Amino acid sequence: VPGMAQHDVVLEVVVLVGAIAADPAASPLLATSPILRALHELWRDKADDAEVTLQLLYTFYQLLQHEDTREELLYSTRAIMDVLDCLSARHPEVRRVAELCLDLVLEHDRAEGGALGELGVQVRRRRFQAHNAEWLAAVNPDGGGGGGARGGGLGGGVGGEAHLCGRRRRRRWLLLRL
Repeated sequence: VPGMAQHDVVLEVVVLVGAIAADPAASPLLATSPILRALHELWRDKADDAEVTLQLLYTFYQLLQHEDTREELLYSTRAIMDVLDCLSARHPEVRRVAELCLDLVLEHDRAEGGALGELGVQVRRRRFQAHNAEWLAAVNPDGGGGGGARGGGLGGGVGGEAHLCGRRRRRRWLLLRL
C-alpha cells in the first residue's frame, strides 16, 4: 500500500490479532500457533513505542480471556514480566490496560487450593512496589526500593514496620521496631 510505513503495517497486524483473539473459537488455533511468541518478540522490539505497546497490551488482554491462549501466554512466554514493567509507564492508558491484564493473571493464576500461583505473587508484589514507590524510597533511602523487581522485602531495613505520618509539606517518619 503506497504511503504506508512498516510501522503502520505492524500496528495493523497487532490490531488484527487482537480482534481475532476476541473470538473464543480462535483460541485453540492461536494457542498452537507461533503467533504468541511472535507477539512477545515484537513487544521486545517495539518497547519504546507507546502505540504498539498499547495495542499489544490489548491483544494480551484478549488472549488472557481464553484458557488455551492464557496458559500459553502465562507459562510459555515471559510476556507477563514485560506487562509488569508497564505499571510504571508514563502513558496512563498503557498503565490502565496493563492493570486489566494483571487483574486476569491474579484471577486465573491459582493453585488448586485457591492460593496465588508464582506469577500472581509476583504481580501482587510489583503492584505494591509501583503504587508505593515514594513510600518505599523514603523508608529505604539507600536505594533498595523494596527489594527490587525480584526482591521480597517491603523496605524499612530496620527490622520493623514503617508508618508515614504528616501532611503535604511536613513528613515525619516513625520506625517502629517489632
